[in-house]
Amino acid sequence: MKLKFFVIIVALFAILGLSACTSQSTNNDLTSNDPESSVDGPEPSENVEFDPNDKSNWPNSVRVGSASLGGTAYAYAGGYSSLIQKYTGVNSAVEVTGGPVHNIQLLQNQDIEIGVVTMGPAWEAWYGEGEWTGGQELRDWRVFFPMYTSYFHWWAKEDTGIRSIDDLNGKKVGVGPSGGTPATYLPEFLEILGVEAEPVYAGLGDLVSQQMDGLIPAVGFGGGIPFTSVQEAELQHKLNVFGFTEEQVSTLVSEYPFLSEAVIPANTYENQPDVMYSPSIWNLGVVQKDLPDSFVYQATDAVLSHNEELIQAHVAGEETLAENIKYNTFLWMHPGAIRWFEENGYDLPEEVYPPEYPKND
Repeated sequence: MKLKFFVIIVALFAILGLSACTSQSTNNDLTSNDPESSVDGPEPSENVEFDPNDKSNWPNSVRVGSASLGGTAYAYAGGYSSLIQKYTGVNSAVEVTGGPVHNIQLLQNQDIEIGVVTMGPAWEAWYGEGEWTGGQELRDWRVFFPMYTSYFHWWAKEDTGIRSIDDLNGKKVGVGPSGGTPATYLPEFLEILGVEAEPVYAGLGDLVSQQMDGLIPAVGFGGGIPFTSVQEAELQHKLNVFGFTEEQVSTLVSEYPFLSEAVIPANTYENQPDVMYSPSIWNLGVVQKDLPDSFVYQATDAVLSHNEELIQAHVAGEETLAENIKYNTFLWMHPGAIRWFEENGYDLPEEVYPPEYPKND
């Protein structure tokens, strides 16, 4: 009798368990197939209203990759880093780097959050054309604002007798740190122009010190003008500051799709009474692609809405105007920056919209 009662109890539990499982399965099927179900998932991210003041996932601090000490990029990066910290409240620290090539590598490896690049290395990284890319398209970063134009020129102590590009033939020539824009292109420029010179790679401040000590007869660089290190050297020595000829600039621009012809105004430096001709290249502020949209939106506003403060860090900031975003025609922009530009009335080309932010026509 006891055995019979036990069997009945077990059977009842089995029936109840089967009923519960069947009910749960039926409910799950209804939830997944019924479009009116109250258990719907979240709306797609593109339909979520953007809140520029949402700081819930902001970083506590950001690292800003610049370039070598003594160059324009380092001083300029210090200026916009301060603006970001001041107006977003996020701690921002400038790091000395090798320049644009190095900054792109650091961004790819998530070793910095923000950086300075020029269009040349950016082009090579984007299409995997530079030898330093290993043939890989490096695209884990995004543009967030236009910076300034980089110009290229040279200088030597007057007593060397060096006054032109041709005079560099057979000489040691400082070209900046490896990974920087000038170190990447100045040796190539000289080769294209048929000038055989021995490039010396180091930070600009170090190169100028070597030059003043007579170890290097000439130095070349590229960046926003004037170069602070040159101005400081002029206080101690008389320098010959020189650029390229118009024909040389034309030759170089024909070789590189990201270069333009430019003129450096007379008297940019003390011993420079005439204009200098130079190839030019645009600079851009860039960020890791995964930084929060609202943070990049506010960082973009911090830089572009406080131009007078940026100019105090370096006069090259005069070119840091929102309308100069037109010089970026192929690099993807960060969605946070796109929102800022669109809200402020700027039309952007289709090519700069990243896959994570498709433009709706």
